[in-house]
Amino acid sequence: MAEKNHFSKFLAAAKSLFLVLIVFIYALMFMNYNQDWLNDPAISKGVIESLAAEAEQYTLTLRSGEEILTLSIDAAAFHKLHKNDLVEVTYLHQKKEVVQCSVLTRQADNFI
Repeated sequence: MAEKNHFSKFLAAAKSLFLVLIVFIYALMFMNYNQDWLNDPAISKGVIESLAAEAEQYTLTLRSGEEILTLSIDAAAFHKLHKNDLVEVTYLHQKKEVVQCSVLTRQADNFI
C-alpha cells in the first residue's frame, strides 16, 4: 500500500514537471519568434521614396533624414499612399512591419 502511494506521488510530480517544461519551451519559442511583442514599436517620420508590390508583398521605402527604412505594409494602406508623401509610421523593430501609418502632407498630383 505504501509503495502505491509513493508511486502516485512520483507520477504526479513527473506530470507537473512535464507541464512546467512544456510551458517553458512554448514561452521560449514565443519570445524568439515574437520579440517585437515584448518591445515598444518604433515611430519614424519621413518622405516615401518608393512603393513596391511583389507577389502580394507590399513594401515602402521611407527616407527619414539620413536613414532609409524599407518596411512591409498591408495592401489597403499601400493603395492609399503616394510617392513623396510625408508620413509618420509606427512599426515593429524586428519584423519591419508597419502597424500604423499617418499621412502628414500629401504631394500634389496635378499642381500648376
